[in-house]
Amino acid sequence: MEDEGANTFQKEFEGSIDGQEPLLMTLTRNETELRGELRFQKSQGIFPLMGTINEQNQIALKKLSKSGNTLGFFDGQLFGTALSGTWRDNKDRKVLPFRFVEKEEIPEQRRLALNMREIQRREETFRYEIRTQYPELVGYNNAETQFAFNQKVLQPIHKIIRQFEDSCEVLSESSKSEFLLEVRSKIVAQSEKLISLLFDYTQYMDGQPIQHTRNTLNYHLTQNKVIQLGDFLQEYSISADGMQAEIMKQWATIHTECNLTMSQLPQAFNLTEKAVVFHMDQSVTNCDTKDIRIPYLSLSKESVVDADG
Repeated sequence: MEDEGANTFQKEFEGSIDGQEPLLMTLTRNETELRGELRFQKSQGIFPLMGTINEQNQIALKKLSKSGNTLGFFDGQLFGTALSGTWRDNKDRKVLPFRFVEKEEIPEQRRLALNMREIQRREETFRYEIRTQYPELVGYNNAETQFAFNQKVLQPIHKIIRQFEDSCEVLSESSKSEFLLEVRSKIVAQSEKLISLLFDYTQYMDGQPIQHTRNTLNYHLTQNKVIQLGDFLQEYSISADGMQAEIMKQWATIHTECNLTMSQLPQAFNLTEKAVVFHMDQSVTNCDTKDIRIPYLSLSKESVVDADG
């Protein structure tokens, strides 16, 4: 509710500090005075807010304890429906960015939105560059699920980046080469129940590719968890031996002169509307084709992407 003529409003925002735990912020404006509360959605903590807003919509808020002690400060700017700025903790003086967006009722057809983010960074001392592209779930109707999904997307990316940075620091001592890491992602399938992603990591030295790896993420939104291969096999009553036999059968039709031996099922897989796709390790198969597509019909199963969950 808002009455701009009287400089009053009541708003509810959702967002986070430094992309961490999802938060809800409610604010009531009366002229230049702001009052409200900050709610931590996972830990369920609730803290009073008190502060001011000026004619330029610059805000200064104190986060208070229940006894009235100041725990930290929000300093930022309200632009339309977005509130952003810096948070300063009163205890350790750490300064972090925050961003909140005015909460609204999300229509059913807009509950699932994946936005692609691109980040580029260069480090001159060790002569490397990192180009990252990954999807971010926004506007989902469950803030806890949205936060958990986005964390699962970033975890393997951050791991690969750390390994790349460490190797560049070592190699730069004995080499004048330039290094590049490209992280690319593909949305293989998405529905109200499931998101399936494929990540490609390619490392270059002086413009030439020297290493390529892939991993996948299959996320069950309604259950708020990662789907492991064992979960998929169990949920749809498929035996590991049966799946392995189907992979071997599909492989034989593609590579008549390249035998495949498997001690275990490949763990990199995507769930699509009509099939499960396994990404074969080329260093193990020593063949060109790395993907094996197993239609659900060959497993006597219907689509899992659009199934109710």
